[in-house]
Amino acid sequence: MISDFFPQEVVADILLRLPDKTLGNCLCVCKSWYTFITSPTFIAKHFNKRKNNGRRLLFRQFYASNRVCYSFHVDNSSFVKCQDLYFPLQSFRHSRVVGSCNGVLCLSESILIRTCKIFLWNPTIRKFLSLPPPPVSFSHYSTHVYDLGFGFDCLSDDYKVVVLWFPKREHGNASPSRPQVFVYSLSTNSWRNISAMALPPFKVVRFHMTQAYVNGAIHWVASGGINRLTDDELHSDFILRFNVSDERFDRMCLPKCSATNGTWKLVASSLHKQLSAARYDRDRLHFDCSIWTMKEYGVSESWTMPHMVSLGPTGRNRRWTCVLGSMGDGDLILFRDMDQLYSYEPVSGRLRHLGIYGLEGSSYLNNFTESIALLGQGKTILNENVVESLVLPSQVSKNMEEENNQSKTRKRSGRNVTGFLRKCIYLIQKGCNKQGTDQHI
Repeated sequence: MISDFFPQEVVADILLRLPDKTLGNCLCVCKSWYTFITSPTFIAKHFNKRKNNGRRLLFRQFYASNRVCYSFHVDNSSFVKCQDLYFPLQSFRHSRVVGSCNGVLCLSESILIRTCKIFLWNPTIRKFLSLPPPPVSFSHYSTHVYDLGFGFDCLSDDYKVVVLWFPKREHGNASPSRPQVFVYSLSTNSWRNISAMALPPFKVVRFHMTQAYVNGAIHWVASGGINRLTDDELHSDFILRFNVSDERFDRMCLPKCSATNGTWKLVASSLHKQLSAARYDRDRLHFDCSIWTMKEYGVSESWTMPHMVSLGPTGRNRRWTCVLGSMGDGDLILFRDMDQLYSYEPVSGRLRHLGIYGLEGSSYLNNFTESIALLGQGKTILNENVVESLVLPSQVSKNMEEENNQSKTRKRSGRNVTGFLRKCIYLIQKGCNKQGTDQHI
């Protein structure tokens, strides 16, 4: 049907240039458009074409009133709010952000709750998807703990969720062990069990439960292990890496530090797309944080420390907590006194209160690029109403059968498609001309 009016490659190029929300309206044109636009290949190409148009910061706030708020902010030291996002699961208050990548957030219930409800959410096109439960028995939560990871498989254009399932010791803490590992694939909407036998026993350090997705891999801070000669427990920290494409685990070294009593945390919003880690060192008088970045990914010797933040004196009256993330201009976002947000310029040491409050342990910040992932899947959010996907393949197929049986309807549909494409071409040309004029000015 598409080739009846324009060459297919022309239509494909036009569709790739359309904004996210407009593409949602294109799903009901015909079945072939629906199949083409919702294919993982098109979604990945559309994302890659638009990912350099500028990024924003996604910020999550949680208030003492049990209210959760999500918003977009500009990616510089002003941290100006661009847009409030409607969060579809306010009843899902005891949630945390597992991670975000390629325009999709992964949310789960708190690890303190004896279930493991997991959702994928695309705030740009107001889509969310409830995942089937992992194949583990949460009735045994008192004897096990778990951690999660979220990333994107660039080879198969597929989103994946990872569950690490650890046994506990008698006194309640996770002991170094090889976890059971389950991987969810969005393309199949199912879980699989994979092996972690290549790794020595370890445990994940859940310091504010952070993970980082960088360079096609999910990263956690892990600790422990077993000395194979003495069977003694090791306490050194390292980075546990999971390659999302080949689904293999390995270890990466953290920076070497002289202090031995610090705590490591990965920075979700990576500095300049590099793996970043924050180390917190506290003594009787001061609380300091060093920010490290891996300049050459996978090379331990390339760790550098571009930022050192003095978080001030310790004590009840001044309680610095953590570095929440970084911005494109190099400034850092800090939490002070547990509930106040500040921007910090490392070079000058200038500190500015942003006028934003929330609970530090439940907040989240990461750079965010819009996408059309989950289009045609899950449920759609219209204001405060949740409905099934607006256009289903069966509905499109039924409409197309009716059109094939009625020539008048087919001609009318053809005129609509032609007019729609001409309008798209006009808007694209107008946008290109405006961009050229702006550059000339």
